Amino acid sequence: MNVVDKGGPKLDEMKAKYVNSESKLHNLHNDYVIALQEANVYQEHFNSVLLPSMLEFQQKHQESLVLHWFVCCFMMIKGQRHLVKWARYRNVFPLL
Repeated sequence: MNVVDKGGPKLDEMKAKYVNSESKLHNLHNDYVIALQEANVYQEHFNSVLLPSMLEFQQKHQESLVLHWFVCCFMMIKGQRHLVKWARYRNVFPLL
């Protein structure tokens, strides 16, 4: 059985457009999948490395602030203002 090509040049043009569109769609899909993988890797790195280190830094900073304020308030309550000035001068507690 012989198949007769009834479409001619118009059908060939449409086939070429379809193949071109299909190729673009596959490329876009591949780019999308790669972007998802990159996002997952970044999120995993953020959750396992960046976030814990930021929280640790924040905790240490807050603890040092509390310690400095505690020492400052303790010295003020005890009436030892001269020690506060000495601590500032010697840079013992830089945040005082």
